[in-house]
Formats: sequence, C-alpha cells, structure tokens
Amino acid sequence: METPCKVTVFKRRLQGNPNVRAGKPELSDPEYFQEFRGRGKPPSLDSGQPGDIYWDVTDPYIFYVREHNDQWAPWNSDPSKARRLAEHPVFLDRYLWISMKEDQAQGLTWLTRDTLKNSYSVYTTSTYAITGPIKEKLASLLQRETTQDEKSRKRKREDLDYCERRSAPKQWDSPTNIAQIPDTVTGMAAVMEQIATMATAFSHSATATVPAVQKVVDGQTETLIEVAKEVEDLRKENAKCK
Repeated sequence: METPCKVTVFKRRLQGNPNVRAGKPELSDPEYFQEFRGRGKPPSLDSGQPGDIYWDVTDPYIFYVREHNDQWAPWNSDPSKARRLAEHPVFLDRYLWISMKEDQAQGLTWLTRDTLKNSYSVYTTSTYAITGPIKEKLASLLQRETTQDEKSRKRKREDLDYCERRSAPKQWDSPTNIAQIPDTVTGMAAVMEQIATMATAFSHSATATVPAVQKVVDGQTETLIEVAKEVEDLRKENAKCK
C-alpha cells in the first residue's frame, strides 16, 4: 500500500461495555481504538488491532476499517454510493459513525444501534453516503481543528516572544555623571558606592552646599530603589518563562 505523507493518531475510548462476536479473537485493548488520519491510502502498520479506523482526510473522505488480517477495508470506496454503516469486526452492535458534541463533529467512533437512533436519528437498517450532511460534518471538523491548531501555534509563538523579551537585559537610562544601573543586586552595591563617592566630592567642593549635596544623594537613592523594584519584577517574569 502507499504510505501517506503524514499520519495523525487519535486514541478513542469506546462507550459502554461492548459484547464480543462469537468466534472472534479478543482485542489487546478492548476499551480503546485508534483513529488514524492521513492523505491517501492507509499505511501498513505493525501495531494496532481490528476496529481501528483510518480516515483519508482528502476530499471525498474515505473511511477504512482494520480487519482481522491487519488489512484496511474501505467503508465505501465510492462516496456517492449509499450503503449501510460499517460494523465493528469484533464487537456486536457497534457501528461506525461521527461523534457529536453540541452539534459539532468530534471524530469517528463506534456507536450502538440505540445510541445512533436516539442521539443522531441514524438507523442501521438505512443506507448512507459520505456526500451531503456527512461530508459537511467532516469538513467542519477538519476546519475547526485547523483553526484551533493555528491559534495554539500563535499562542506558543507569542509566549516565546514574550519570554525572549523579558529575558533580554534591560537597558536603563543613566542620570548625568552616574554609571549605568546594572540589573543585578550585586551591581547595585557598586552603584551605591558611586553615589557615596559623588556625595563626598560634592561636600569638598567650594561651591557645594549641604542642601545641594543632600538633594543629589536623595534623588539618586530614590532612583536606585525604583530600579531595584523593577529588577525584581523582571526576575519574577523571567522565572515564569523557564
């Protein structure tokens, strides 16, 4: 068989406790089945079990059911031709259909006769084709999943960009004759020493007055405190991105 370019696998849980058909082998994982999706014919698989489903997501959307011989049998190779629902190869009273939630298609599943009739108004004695409402549900499902994937990728890119921006060293504007404020606590100690040195220089100046010196020191100390708060906020944000 031809191998699709890419195959996506969904693990689905069977509803209820299905009964095994007489003379059929037991499944390795009877509570679950796998829904494979790809473009083109289904691949040859070394793993899996009867009842797994392959969906060719290219129009016109052909379904394949995995049989006992590990071969894929198409539910309907002619989408325009109506036929009865595909039966599970192992379980009694299980038919292939589209699971729905709040009028939105969720994927393929195996449902009982009563569930099909009561929840979906679908009858196992009737025939159905992939064209029409079934095709519309499948196309809507693929479109919604594509949109969700795009939104998810966009959020991841935005989160990554945000973390990169927050991780980048922040450049602080330096006051006149004051060294650039570093973004570490260790560096702040050096800045405080520079402020003290500058204050001493002012105090020995012939033109300096005590109020003038105090004003300079108070102003730079206030700036240093503000910078320390911003650095701490930055560290917290960076920690979230790790």
